[in-house]
Amino acid sequence: MCPQRNLLRSNRRLGTAGRLATAWCLVMVVGWIVPARAAQPGGGAGQPARVKLAVLPFTLHSAKPLDHLQRSIPELLQSRLEAAGRIDVIEPAVVKDAAARLRDPSDEAALRNLARELGAAYVVTGSLTELAGRYSLDARVTPASPQTASQSIAFTAESEDELLERVNELADRVVAIASGAERALVLEVTIDTALEIDPALRERIKTRTGQPYDGEIAREDVTLLKSVPGVGTATVATEYRAGGVAVRFRVIPAGRLLSGGAKPTANEDRVAEIRIRGNRRI
Repeated sequence: MCPQRNLLRSNRRLGTAGRLATAWCLVMVVGWIVPARAAQPGGGAGQPARVKLAVLPFTLHSAKPLDHLQRSIPELLQSRLEAAGRIDVIEPAVVKDAAARLRDPSDEAALRNLARELGAAYVVTGSLTELAGRYSLDARVTPASPQTASQSIAFTAESEDELLERVNELADRVVAIASGAERALVLEVTIDTALEIDPALRERIKTRTGQPYDGEIAREDVTLLKSVPGVGTATVATEYRAGGVAVRFRVIPAGRLLSGGAKPTANEDRVAEIRIRGNRRI
């Protein structure tokens, strides 16, 4: 996530459209590097089955025009879900036509019927609220089965850059709900960082091997890691495996954020220029 944020900052001169295009390109790259075994339609040997899911258009509440976010957030969410290797997202055009027939998008019974009509196990609805430059991203994951309860998810952001990070976190949470990972056991917990992590701090991490995975607790652990002196930012990623979920925290030193990374050695190339071309959607 950190490289994404750095690129967004480096392209700030391109404006909102440039930052969203950069995020779109990065998400598509992530989709290409998903392990082949996770991309198998039926799930490889020992891999959990894929889940079909529909993302409905998000509702926008804002005094200023934010059509670019209303269009781009569902697209980024869809790409991030597909990149996880566990979700098959129904074609947006098909979903949009079906959603247009909904009289009340908040009607849970109607959403369950829509999920069954589309052949989806879950439908995701949401809204984006902007007030004085701050954002609230609210989503609801509704299952087709009446025996399974719907779940609500809410995030806040202080800027558009931070909002894009929240979309990634939203995608991780949706994948966890749809795949049952939030009820699965944590198989392993790793902290990927160049910093020396105090053993006492590791003991304060609440996400533990052998315990049920909880997305809220994982985000609390991220907040804890961000509070450590010398830490620029921290993120959490999950890998869904047969029998549970592997949790990986990535901690980036503040110096690396400020300097843009370590200086290249004699055998490494330096990035001289970044260009964005051929945007299909803005």
